[in-house]
Amino acid sequence: MATPELVQDLDEIDDLLAVMAAANPSVDRFVRIPRDPDGRFAREPLQAAVQHGFCIVRWHLASSTGPAHPASTDRDS
Repeated sequence: MATPELVQDLDEIDDLLAVMAAANPSVDRFVRIPRDPDGRFAREPLQAAVQHGFCIVRWHLASSTGPAHPASTDRDS
């Protein structure tokens, strides 16, 4: 099980996109936001993208202490 978190903070998105692009340079082909001369994503286009629904989904894995499946109950046995 995992719970999604929609990341919409501009600074955090910029940091996460940089990490993603460093690990996989093809990210720049799919995320068509230009970069400033310092390599950071240009603020105005990034802000416009977020205002139009762009975000990064960060997944939080559930702890292993819970049931194997959320729909599992004792009566399923």
